Amino acid sequence: MVTGELLSAPPGAGDETVTTGPELLTVPATVRSKTARLSLRESWCTSAAIVLSPFTSTLVGIVNADLGLHLPDFRAGERTFQLLTQVAGRAGRGDVTGEVLVQTFTPHSPSIQFARHHDFEGFWDQESEYRRSWNYPPFVHLALVQIRSAHAARAQLSAETLARRLAEGLPAGIILGEPAPAPLEKSHGQYRFQVMLRGRSVRALSRHLRAVLDKLPFPEDVIVTVDVDAYQLL
Repeated sequence: MVTGELLSAPPGAGDETVTTGPELLTVPATVRSKTARLSLRESWCTSAAIVLSPFTSTLVGIVNADLGLHLPDFRAGERTFQLLTQVAGRAGRGDVTGEVLVQTFTPHSPSIQFARHHDFEGFWDQESEYRRSWNYPPFVHLALVQIRSAHAARAQLSAETLARRLAEGLPAGIILGEPAPAPLEKSHGQYRFQVMLRGRSVRALSRHLRAVLDKLPFPEDVIVTVDVDAYQLL
């Protein structure tokens, strides 16, 4: 396990430092990042750069591996664990024993420690307890309502109005979150706000949402979408 001191310069949002300095790992290397043609599909999740030694891939280096842990998504730890275990599996496929170097600023994170030991059951035991305690999937259903508009004020007002209406006559067992800007607040010229509901009955969730949305008019430039059992919260 390699801590943050692996990088001699302050880290940035891109991977140029890694591409120009693979000698940090003391071997000739090929850098694969989210912008490379041969990048791993999952690398977008953490914006981590993947450094592979050529030919036998006996050495794998993962830079800023824990960046995805800080995303406001209850699956952030799971995605980080998945990425680390999958990339680490690329080392040592030949006759030579493989080695994995992980650069992290939070080395004691459960996602990183469980991935370090390839402990799938241990990770799930802890993760499932957390989700069960705080009422998150897979123990409840989650409905994400996204409100977007080219005008930030209209999107925000629509989200707040929708949340107030949803709170009226809220069925028992349904948890209603506060309206809030989406983690990716603006995308493609649209300002995005979210309202989240959770509950054990997907039928109760769906019925309540439909009843409220059918009676609530929105401005023409406001777009409202509902994602039941949403997998992506950004």
